[in-house]
Amino acid sequence: MSSLTLSQLRDDGFVERAIVQSLEGGIYTLDVETGGERFHITDESGKTLQLHSLAEVKSCLSGVDCLEAVMAQYCAYDEMIGAPPCTSRNGNEVMIPLTTM
Repeated sequence: MSSLTLSQLRDDGFVERAIVQSLEGGIYTLDVETGGERFHITDESGKTLQLHSLAEVKSCLSGVDCLEAVMAQYCAYDEMIGAPPCTSRNGNEVMIPLTTM
């Protein structure tokens, strides 16, 4: 997966879909899809952009036209019952529409 810095995202000004990844400890990361490609959003030094609230995510997306925003919540159910983890891209993710973005 390719990456974009937050400033590049804001310069582009448009994404088809924003995917907020909900991780442990109240940390969120941000991916975007546009032109059939998915990009991981990083800070200016190239490190994964770590956000700590949906308000912070909304602030990062200010000035960016976004057709759809969803939260991807990873589900570890398969691992919890001793089954092998799902290897498909969205196999164990629950996509939650974020209509207030």
